[in-house]
Parts: sequence; structure tokens; C-alpha cells
Amino acid sequence: YIAAHLWSPAGPVSKALINLSWVSACIINITFFASLFTSLTIGVDRAIATLKPMSYKSVMTIRSSAVIIIMIWISIGIFCFLPVVVNWVRVSGSPHFHFIFNPTEIYPNNFTTYFGFPLLMTSLVCNVLLYALVWGAYVRAVSKVGDSVSNSERKTRRVTRLCAITVTLAILGWVPALILGALTAPHPSSESFALYQFLFDISSAFTILPPYLNNILYACYQRDFRAAYIKLFKGGNNRVDPMEMSQTTRSSAK
Repeated sequence: YIAAHLWSPAGPVSKALINLSWVSACIINITFFASLFTSLTIGVDRAIATLKPMSYKSVMTIRSSAVIIIMIWISIGIFCFLPVVVNWVRVSGSPHFHFIFNPTEIYPNNFTTYFGFPLLMTSLVCNVLLYALVWGAYVRAVSKVGDSVSNSERKTRRVTRLCAITVTLAILGWVPALILGALTAPHPSSESFALYQFLFDISSAFTILPPYLNNILYACYQRDFRAAYIKLFKGGNNRVDPMEMSQTTRSSAK
């Protein structure tokens, strides 16, 4: 992204800058795919916790969760990296070896159209359907059981609600990038390139914004963080009593 703004289409492009754009695009693609499938895994975790609470702890252990996340990143790394290497070897010494503006340009011809984009859309649709199921199960569980639940069940509900909200924000932020990624980037010398670059900047901002909002949302969602923020912004005596914070933390867990 920084390299794209440092380079002018009218000037020469060094091979180092082109290689940097390829590496950056590869990292973007890996993290984008991994984020989608990690969110899908979190959705499965919350669905099991909501629909099968009695068997959740025996199914979703720390070890099984770690294995699933590691396998996702390894699989996505191989899926995203190998086609890029093949295409880089093929075009690195030819006139087609150019500066990358759209991260999907690093893949071979028709790879994004017939494989990458359908996989992304399938993952996005699965995320939407899965979290709709989680939201529905959560609402039914709350309305059916009410407040007569244990502390662990209350904590599970809070985690489910927070995960659903954060992933929904992330999905909304991914949609513009998915749509733009399906389009072919115009040539830098064309008149439509400026519009494309503007839309690319906007979609990048939408993709980056949810993680920052999620950090604020998580902090505001916890009662002890809210109490600390209130004391901070009110000014005056901002010293926090450790016993008071401990009681607030215990009540938040409930």
C-alpha cells in the first residue's frame, strides 16, 4: 500500500519495488483468507457452545482449538503461496513482471476467477449463515432460559454475543474488498485507474477498520474497563482502588 503511493505511473519502477509489491500482496492474501476461515472456526465454536453446551468442553478443548487454527494457517499459506511462486517464476523475467496494485494480480491467469474468488464467496456465505444460526440459537436460549442460569452459562452467553458482534463487523468490512478483488485492475495509464485506486483505498480502510473497532468494543464490553475509562475521562482523582476493581471484575464474570 505504501509502495503504491510512493510510485508514480509516469516514472520507472525498480525491480526491488516490484518484488516488494508482490510480497505485500501475498501477505495480504494470506491474512485475508486466514481471517475468513478463522472467523468461520470461531462461529463453529460458538455454535457448539450455544447448541450443545453440555458437550462443548469435551469437544472444543484448548489442544483441539490450537490444532485447528494451526492447520488453517498452514493450509491457507500453502494455498496462497504456491500459486504465487509458480506465477512469479513464470513472469519474473518477462515484460509481464509489473508492479502489483490489486493483490489478486499475483496469481496465474483465471486463478482468482475460477478458484480464489469462489472460495472467498463460499467462505463469506458460510460465515453469514453460520453466525445467523448462532444469533438465532442465542436469542432462543436467552428467551427460553431467562436469567436462571449459572455463572459459566452467563459467561458463555457474553462471549457468544461479543464474538457475533465482532465477526459481523468484520464481515461487513470484507465485502467491499471482495467485490473489488473480483474486478480486473485497469492499466495505470488509463483514465479509470484513479477511480480504481480511490476505491481500493476505501475498501482497504473498511477492511482495516473492524479490528480497531473490535478492540474498543471489547474494552467497553467489560465492566472493569468501562469503570476505568469513566474514571479516566471524568478527571479528578483517577486512582483506582484494587479491591473495587477486583469486585467489578468478579461481577463482570457473572
